[in-house]
Amino acid sequence: MTTPEFPRIIREVGFDFPFDFEKDPKKIWALDIPVTNIPIDSLLWHFEIPFWSSDQGYYDLSPNDLLIHPELSPSHFQKVLTADLRYPLDLVFYKGRNKIIDGLHRLTRYKIQGSLEIPTRNIPLDLLLDAINR
Repeated sequence: MTTPEFPRIIREVGFDFPFDFEKDPKKIWALDIPVTNIPIDSLLWHFEIPFWSSDQGYYDLSPNDLLIHPELSPSHFQKVLTADLRYPLDLVFYKGRNKIIDGLHRLTRYKIQGSLEIPTRNIPLDLLLDAINR
């Protein structure tokens, strides 16, 4: 079975370098990067983009969709509800804005809780690429 092509919006705003969302975050967690708090509003654009797949689709579920219709993906909704907020979100400045490398479920939980600021680590692009290419 072949993997479907990424939707246009994912190609436009996502990474255009190989990134394994299962293995690569673990490499990034090992980086010694300071944590800073930023306004949650600066990352709310992520809620409009279908970064997740519903139980029936492929990159067809945005965080806003999930919050309105949790039945579209009970597994993602459970991940949001149980997201461990002890860890900061990892970001990289790429294609003109901060993008979440790791932490979209945590960001969604912060939104549910009404948080105004969130802990983040800003990973420089060169360090990110070095880490994932190891």
